[in-house]
Amino acid sequence: MAGVFSPHWQRRPEGANQRTRKQQVDTAGDYRSLQVPVQVYYGLAPRVDVSATIPFIQNWAANVGPAGRAADFGSLGDSSLSLRYMFVNGKPTASTLTGYFSVLFPTGHAGNLEPKLLGIDQTGNGAFAFTWGLDFFTYLSRGPILFYANVWYTNFADGRVNGQPVYYPDQITVNVAFEVPLKKSSQNRWAFLLEILSTWDAGRLFGPRANQSSTALITILPALEFLPTERFTLAAGVQVDLFGKNNHYTYTPTLAWFFNF
Repeated sequence: MAGVFSPHWQRRPEGANQRTRKQQVDTAGDYRSLQVPVQVYYGLAPRVDVSATIPFIQNWAANVGPAGRAADFGSLGDSSLSLRYMFVNGKPTASTLTGYFSVLFPTGHAGNLEPKLLGIDQTGNGAFAFTWGLDFFTYLSRGPILFYANVWYTNFADGRVNGQPVYYPDQITVNVAFEVPLKKSSQNRWAFLLEILSTWDAGRLFGPRANQSSTALITILPALEFLPTERFTLAAGVQVDLFGKNNHYTYTPTLAWFFNF
């Protein structure tokens, strides 16, 4: 963690005492996190596929407080099951529009939090969440530039964190991405990927009024992709949080591996 965004979209460096949604203690220190999500996709029909995402999260804290305390904790995060239906089935060089629905299960650790673990033992929201929206894909300029966009709406059910009721605001997700091939041959293929990711909290459609701070986060992810075969893709980049409020900001090296079978 490099620092936090204030309620007024201001950056505060690491060590500032600023409470964010998942931070259970207001203590300065060095915080690190490793997240390893495993995603599996399966095509049910030509226009329908399902996927499951199961993340593992390992957190570390060091130099916390005047005594310089340290702790580490690892567990599963919240897992999800998603369904996609292709409304517009474009050809390889045409546009595609897909409906998206997902259920987030509270499999992460959100109960019996230990003060000695300095707030890093919360790896889940402690609530079910339901997301629906649209995914769009097309080629730009009649050429090889690929454009992706996602617009999703998420509603959180009533949850509990450390035995206390939590009512999260609903969330709007807007993502766009561009993929530009750099080199292509019979031996290998390279591409430049640029993703702009954003989440924005909104009022709740159902249930009690939110009792958690409203957050926002805008992130950019430049990356390089290597595609040695049609079935294998390797991507590496750095995720940078540009703007936000009531949230952490980080600089996150990202490595992704995809295999189609």
